[in-house]
Amino acid sequence: MEEKKQRRNKRILIISAMLVLLIALLCFGGTTFAKYITSKDAKVEQVTVAKWGFVVTVDADDMFSKQYNGGNAVKVDSPEAGTVDVNAATGNTNKLVAPGTGGSMTIAINGIAEVNAEINIAQKDGTDLKDVYLHSGTTAPTEVKDATYAPIKWTLEKTGSTKAAGATAETPVAFTEVEGTLKECIDALLADGKTAVVAAGTEIKWTYTLSWAWAFDNAANADSDKYDTLLGNAVDGIKQVADDVTVGDVIVDKAAGTLQNVVTVKASETEEGKHAVDEKEEYAFSTEIAFELTVSVVQTQNTVTAP
Repeated sequence: MEEKKQRRNKRILIISAMLVLLIALLCFGGTTFAKYITSKDAKVEQVTVAKWGFVVTVDADDMFSKQYNGGNAVKVDSPEAGTVDVNAATGNTNKLVAPGTGGSMTIAINGIAEVNAEINIAQKDGTDLKDVYLHSGTTAPTEVKDATYAPIKWTLEKTGSTKAAGATAETPVAFTEVEGTLKECIDALLADGKTAVVAAGTEIKWTYTLSWAWAFDNAANADSDKYDTLLGNAVDGIKQVADDVTVGDVIVDKAAGTLQNVVTVKASETEEGKHAVDEKEEYAFSTEIAFELTVSVVQTQNTVTAP
């Protein structure tokens, strides 16, 4: 009995040893089909799109009006204006200008960005400047400043500041006030509006103010009352249906943009008596103010210079 027990234990040991050997062989042989991967966690920092923080606003509520009270505009509605397009016109919107009146508008550019930006103020393609004038003869002057009479006086101002990235103080804008015709002020605005590329991180607070005034008493021109009256008559004639309209002593040729001031003068008394003689003074004229601008701020890769 004891001998059978021992033989059975040996068989168990042998079987166990064979199982261990088989497991070992399977393990070592299995390495041929194993796939080893070495890895390490890599933290990726969070990123965001660069900030774009510029805002362009246009306030033209006080530029023109349908009514005036003591030279101040009465706000009836606003001229056509937007944050990027500026359309100022008196001709087609029944806005008024007259002796003793004035108005103004502002273009404001404010903000800071994390990329380089380029500011550009330009005259809209295909548009012309129009200003009020009266000029002797039937040919329009090359520029309004050359006209016989240009009653509207324009002014352009720029105020605000620039603060460079990392700076602790703001630098006031450097700009010389411009006084003259509409063209002179717009030319100055366009030139300054192309000054430079604004470097990333630079904060700007710029405001351009374009204003106009028509003096009630123009001491610089002794004939201003006469010329103002002629311009008023010209406007009255333009409102008529016919091309050639007589308003008082003024014949308005709308198609040609000219008028004739017909003055009746008594000839010296002769044997034949008194004779009426017509003397004609011809003028080219404009009774409209109009301009269109585009104001833009865009990201750029151009070389940065200090604004």
